[in-house]
Amino acid sequence: MVDTADADDIPRLTEAASRAYAWAVAQRSISPERTHHELGLDNEDTDKALRLLKRLGLLRAGSDDTRQLVAVPPKSAKLQVLGPMLREMQAAQQRIEQIQADLDALVPAYEEGVGRAGGRHDIEQLVDPEVTRTVIAELVANAQEDVLVSQPGRNFGGDVVVAAMSHARELVRRRVRIRVLLQHTSQFNQGVIAAVEEAAALGVRVRTTPVGCARMLVADASTAVFPRSDRQPGIVLVHEPSVVEFAVESFVRTWAAADEFPLRYDSGQVTAVSSEVRRAIVMLLVEGESDKRIAERVGLSLRSCQRHIADLMKDLGARSRLHAGFLLSRELTRVAQPAPPEGSLGGRL
Repeated sequence: MVDTADADDIPRLTEAASRAYAWAVAQRSISPERTHHELGLDNEDTDKALRLLKRLGLLRAGSDDTRQLVAVPPKSAKLQVLGPMLREMQAAQQRIEQIQADLDALVPAYEEGVGRAGGRHDIEQLVDPEVTRTVIAELVANAQEDVLVSQPGRNFGGDVVVAAMSHARELVRRRVRIRVLLQHTSQFNQGVIAAVEEAAALGVRVRTTPVGCARMLVADASTAVFPRSDRQPGIVLVHEPSVVEFAVESFVRTWAAADEFPLRYDSGQVTAVSSEVRRAIVMLLVEGESDKRIAERVGLSLRSCQRHIADLMKDLGARSRLHAGFLLSRELTRVAQPAPPEGSLGGRL
C-alpha cells in the first residue's frame, strides 16, 4: 500500500531508482541484497532507491515472499498515488470557484456603496504589510503578458522587486516579458549587480536611467501599483484604465532612453555613468530643486549629492547655491544657442 498522506513530498525519480525499477521489471522480483550486488550501488543508495520506488507505488511486497519486491506497472502506480491528490485538487478547485462566486456577488454592492459615498472603486489603498505583499505577489504571479517594474534609488529590493524576481523563472517560461528600470547609481552597488546577473540569466531585462524613475509596478497594462504619498506605509492599487495607460506610457518613454544594465565594466563605462549622473545633477540644480530632492531623483545619498554639488560650485567659482544655478543656466543657454550664419553682422562682431 502506498502512503499518499504526504505524496506531495515525494522527491523526483533518481537515476538509481530508475535503474532499480528496470532491474525489477526484468527479474520479476528482487531483493535489496541482489539489487545492491547487481547494480553496483552502495547500501545507502540502494535503500533510498527502493524506498522511493515503494513510495511511488512502483514496487510492492511479493505475495509468496514479503522479503521480495515485485514491479508494479506505472499506470497502476499512477492511479494509486495520484488518485487521492487529484481528488484533493478537484475539491480545492470547487472551493475556489465557490469563494470566487461569493466574492463576485458582492461587487455590485461595493460599487454601489462607493458610488453613493463619492469614492472610486478602481483606486484602492492597502496599508496592511501582509495584505500588500500578498496582493503584489499574486498580481505578478498571475501576469499573462508584461510586468513592468520601476525602482528608484541605489538598491534592488522592496516588495515589488522581490515579487518579480521570485516569479521570474515561471513568468519567463510562460513568455511573460519582465522589464526592470533602475537608476544609474545602482550600477555601483555590488548587491544590485549580483541580483541583476541572476535576473538576466532568467531572461529579465534591466536598464538604468540617470534621473529618478517613479516607483511602480504594472501588470499586463491593466493594474498598476504605486507607493502611498509622503512615504506612508502601504500601496495604491490602480485599475483605472487612463491612469494605468499613463503609467505604461511613462515607463515606455523612459525605457526607450535608458541604457542596458552593464554586467561587465571598464574605466570608460564608469566615467560615462558618472558623467551622466553629474549632468542630471546640473539640470536639477538649474531647475532649483533642493539637495534632498536632487539626491532622491538621481539615487544618491544626501551626503554624496551635496559633495557633488559642492564640487560643481567650486568648479564654477560660485559663491552660493543660487549663484551656481544662475551660472549653470547661463552656460546651458549659451551652449544651446545656434552659431550665427557666416557673413552675418553677428558673425563679424
